[in-house]
Amino acid sequence: MRHAILITAYTDFLHLVDLVTSFDERFDVYIHVDRRVYLSAAARRLLEGLPGVKAVGQEYAVNWGSRAHVDAILWLCRRALEGSPDAAYLHLVSGTDLLLKSPQAFCDFFEAHQGQNFMEIFPLPTPRWHGGWMRLAWRHPLDRLDLRNEHELAIYSRYLRRQRATGKMRPLPDFPVYGGSTWCDLTREAVDYVCTHVNWNEWYDRLADTYVPEEVYVQTLLMNSPLRDTLTDRLLRYIDWTPRRGQSPAVLDETDLPALLASDALFARKVDSRTSAGLIECINRHRDGGTPIL
Repeated sequence: MRHAILITAYTDFLHLVDLVTSFDERFDVYIHVDRRVYLSAAARRLLEGLPGVKAVGQEYAVNWGSRAHVDAILWLCRRALEGSPDAAYLHLVSGTDLLLKSPQAFCDFFEAHQGQNFMEIFPLPTPRWHGGWMRLAWRHPLDRLDLRNEHELAIYSRYLRRQRATGKMRPLPDFPVYGGSTWCDLTREAVDYVCTHVNWNEWYDRLADTYVPEEVYVQTLLMNSPLRDTLTDRLLRYIDWTPRRGQSPAVLDETDLPALLASDALFARKVDSRTSAGLIECINRHRDGGTPIL
């Protein structure tokens, strides 16, 4: 069984190289690098020359929380469907993910669960997300505003305050909406469905100026599709949402090693090549021995 790994990246290219080289000849790799990041010609050639890499692109400038991330994901999906016709599964990960299982254990898991799609899924509204329907009802112009820029963050905050004050909201969709983590492991059939129904019920259009739309886009499409019964609410990622060093999710380190070794997740996120150096080394050594997924 062949697999395609779809990576959205924006930082830490040292770890990105380590992630890509974790896979073997059964995996094709597609990488989208945020267009706002300077990617030198030499760095691009390095990535394109790594084993298994089929495409490296910088098609979209991806502000945090913007619909451009959906665009980057769809670009990866289309490239993989076209470039890897034998890939039975496509796996969406970030450039800060760490492969926890050996390629053999990874492949064995999907051989045993052929036809199942794995992603986190829950109906909206949900107490898991602060603010109820505000993600969809209010306008969040994040394709035009970069929240990492102090001035633009202030503009965004004023924009939200005006909406609260006026009570002006967009109408909600007239179909069930579902959310969950962006990261998922989908069959070729499911990815093809997404790519051929991009604007089902004007859903893609509706997600303009929506807060973190990649966390509702695919879930809603597939839960309202004929493939609904193939979806398994299981996130095959280890993520610690406890704030650590001012970041949430936490950047993992060696103190997380016991939990990662006990986990049945495929990937851990997030890591970086400095804070997580010891953890990455330990996991890489352990992974070479192979650990079955429970």
